[in-house]
Amino acid sequence: EGGFLVGGGGGTVFMKLELVQSQSDLTLPLTTDEIMRHITLNGQKELENARDFYLYARDWWRSFQEISNEHATREGVRIFAEDEQGTNRCVCTYVSPVKSGRLIDSPRHAARFVSLIPFERRSGVGGRRVDSWQSWHGFLSRGRGDVEDHACLLCSLLLGFGLSAYVVIGQAYDSSDGGDEQREHAWVCTITQGGDVTMIESLTGQRYEIAGGKAGPEDAANLPYATVSCVFNNTGFWANKNVDDGIAEVNWDLDNIKNWKTMDGEAIRVAPKTISNPATLIPCSSSTEVAEGLEKELQELIKSKREAAYGLSSQWDPELAYLLQPAIAAYENERLTGYSFGSDDFQNAVKNAVPERHCFKGLPLCFAHLDAGKIVAGIEGSDIGADILKSQGDAVKFALRVRVYGYAENTLAVWVMLAVKFLPKGE
Repeated sequence: EGGFLVGGGGGTVFMKLELVQSQSDLTLPLTTDEIMRHITLNGQKELENARDFYLYARDWWRSFQEISNEHATREGVRIFAEDEQGTNRCVCTYVSPVKSGRLIDSPRHAARFVSLIPFERRSGVGGRRVDSWQSWHGFLSRGRGDVEDHACLLCSLLLGFGLSAYVVIGQAYDSSDGGDEQREHAWVCTITQGGDVTMIESLTGQRYEIAGGKAGPEDAANLPYATVSCVFNNTGFWANKNVDDGIAEVNWDLDNIKNWKTMDGEAIRVAPKTISNPATLIPCSSSTEVAEGLEKELQELIKSKREAAYGLSSQWDPELAYLLQPAIAAYENERLTGYSFGSDDFQNAVKNAVPERHCFKGLPLCFAHLDAGKIVAGIEGSDIGADILKSQGDAVKFALRVRVYGYAENTLAVWVMLAVKFLPKGE
């Protein structure tokens, strides 16, 4: 099996050939009737597997409900999810180990890559959410997806890096209202052999560490997640048996049958799957050339904006622009690792480059696209950015640095840092 690119990287056509059965008395070439007979037999076997798994899942769910009436209302315990073709599949089949070759360097880079893929809430007529998941190659082809799509892809990449990774389905606090409202959510966790747990928010790449396998009240208060309904990956499915499914009450020892009800691994193994996931990701185009072109385009747009809106001219300082690069590298590293380092080098360099009594202002922004017009609008939409664009005084010089970090599938982290140094009027 394998894949090949079509349309200059516009998509992947994945083709698969399987030898279903080998017979010692098989003679070649096969007739059309013999080929069709084998295809029919294989299709019948797949239908039998689908029926057997459905019957198993139905009995499993009834058994789960009998444990406690409280569990009957847990809609978050998701055994099946509808795919983009309208087929209900076991959620475990949406996850499979993915090895990205040289395109993604580490699990941290994998989380950063997935977080850069735009989030899009699936909704139908009237704005109601459409409950449909995508295979990860469908997700990458569209270039956007819902929370489950992000979580399943990140889990697959982490499994490829050899981690014990799982997709978690539960409730998260709705950050849009800043209160205690909850919404259905999906994220990823990894569990070490020592029992330490790391929660990873696939939409942002943010990591939350839980030492010892259980979040105490203090840890839980710092988490964006409220409840846990179920956990799964490509080989297992675990439903939370606790009557109180609050995240502070979750024991992350998945082998503990007191806290978790698990599915039979063999039943999951034979659950019907769609076509196998592609073995490789598409590499990104040259990020250096992209950054240089975008930088020139942004300089022209900013120059035109200042002339049209404020009647001001603009001068660019390439020496100062170069000094902005370490700051961008520090910001990207912070997104990757969660730790800030290297910013002191940038601050010292700026102090050396800005004359006495001069002011320096800078604004770093990160985008996941290359639309120069939208980037300028983003700068204007920031109070600091708008202030920089209106800068007046003596010896006003602007600096602009664009750095593009390319990940697989042409997913980009586009950092733009705009700065200005000037001598205020009256100085």
